[in-house]
Amino acid sequence: MGITDMDAYRERRDTEQSPHLAGMAVCLGCRLEWAAVTPVGCVSELDCPECRTHRGVMKATCAPPEGVDRFECSCGCQVFSVTIYGALCILCGEERSFSELAEQE
Repeated sequence: MGITDMDAYRERRDTEQSPHLAGMAVCLGCRLEWAAVTPVGCVSELDCPECRTHRGVMKATCAPPEGVDRFECSCGCQVFSVTIYGALCILCGEERSFSELAEQE
């Protein structure tokens, strides 16, 4: 069997030979946690093995040390997209102003 699509072959070859990272992932849809292996730089839109959506993200790719307080959304999520107005929860979409986050205990 020969190679019929050189671009697809090169892409597959480069992906298979690229550095990978391993760690825990969580699905933002069904909240399943699993051990994942993914190419370096690919930390979101992972395939969830439970609900089959692309809502998986690698956990703790950048996290404060143990014991340091974190901001938490009312839905329980601790991952935010930061805007100039505040922080947007990536799970439920609730926007929190910086003053609201500063008041959180």
